Amino acid sequence: VDAQASATCAAVAAWCLVGSWVRGTYSFVDQLWSVAPVVYVGTYAYHARETVAGARLAVMFALTALWGARLTYNFARKGGYAGEEDYRWAVLR
Repeated sequence: VDAQASATCAAVAAWCLVGSWVRGTYSFVDQLWSVAPVVYVGTYAYHARETVAGARLAVMFALTALWGARLTYNFARKGGYAGEEDYRWAVLR
């Protein structure tokens, strides 16, 4: 599981890095914030499905997927996937 989880994290990090170079902004990471945790927990849950912790990780995956869906919906509703920067950055500047 550790090698698969590390590979998944490295792939997401590489995707963010290349995406920020292509788009010229680091706000690319904001668009993955609601998706990446679901992928991470899903990776662990998939590989642990036949272990003692499998049922608990399945519940964690379901809860994380619901949380990710809520974040994705709210971020999309505010224009986050339209190529705009996260609306909260303007408040922080």
